[in-house]
Amino acid sequence: MNKAQNSTTPPTQMVAIPLVKLENLIAAVEQLKAGKLRPFMYAIQGPDGEAHIDENCVAGDPAALAVEVNGLNDSPDTGYRIVPVYLADHLPANATQIEE
Repeated sequence: MNKAQNSTTPPTQMVAIPLVKLENLIAAVEQLKAGKLRPFMYAIQGPDGEAHIDENCVAGDPAALAVEVNGLNDSPDTGYRIVPVYLADHLPANATQIEE
């Protein structure tokens, strides 16, 4: 696991998209691989791999989270990092969200 402070996860490692049919998920992954998807925002991931939820936990620019992440990593728990969050807004028009 990357423990460097102020790092971002490469775009091929993490994607947040709505639950969709498999063929639409595959289309979104292909767009990500082709570099057609850009981060919607950046968030802080905790050392446990879960989202860190706090007052300053998301931003439009990773630099805006740097001070927060540095402060978190100065605590006894280290391993906080900045990760990009993507939206699969480029899915085909026939994409259907799965109801739970």
